[in-house]
Amino acid sequence: MCSSDLFVEARSQAWQESARCGQRAFLGDHYVRSLVAARRLVGEAAALNLSVDALSCTRDLEADAEVVLDCMAAGLSRVALLQDYGDCEINWDTHRNDPVQDTNFDAFFSRLDTILNMIAARTSASGAPLADELTVVVVSEMNRTPYLNYDGGREHWPYTSAMLIGSGVRGGQVIGQMDDGFIGQKIDLATGELDDGGDAITGAHLGATLLALGSVEAPDRFVGDVQPIEAALS
Repeated sequence: MCSSDLFVEARSQAWQESARCGQRAFLGDHYVRSLVAARRLVGEAAALNLSVDALSCTRDLEADAEVVLDCMAAGLSRVALLQDYGDCEINWDTHRNDPVQDTNFDAFFSRLDTILNMIAARTSASGAPLADELTVVVVSEMNRTPYLNYDGGREHWPYTSAMLIGSGVRGGQVIGQMDDGFIGQKIDLATGELDDGGDAITGAHLGATLLALGSVEAPDRFVGDVQPIEAALS
């Protein structure tokens, strides 16, 4: 056990003893569980392939996913973030010659299909199919303007979209849309239908929806009074 582990363990135990409720107790309990998980990861890492390969021109998304799914199947992780960097020398953040992005999309969805097949072939630590316990979220931090600029590309745009795949998701539907001015329209969170008196969807709504998928009751400081998009949940 390293000195930093000993420090975290002592600090968390002190916080738990000094307060049985509130933020300090919450953090103390969180640190203890995180430390236990970290020690378990170190103990079982030898049985996992944790090497991450890189292709000659881009990061290998499937290889990264292999590492993540091995950890999830072993019960060592519940959440992971993977980033797609685009195909070879074509990254996603371009502002000219927009048709080259077609190559990025074709390559990405091919990789996503491979990853979904990898998930389908795995069993979770509980013995159930991993696909029954895992939700895949595909999202970008921004979208692009509806119209091309003078260079045949698109600029940044404040409206984007997300795709949810897997356990707990009510699939086969599109929720929300833009109006004729390309502005996002409000929806009824329960039905997913357009509703002028409903909610304008924000990142907080997506966060609340993902927490609901994970059966996590989020403190108000994370999403405030924002509610999940119930129409997206099965």
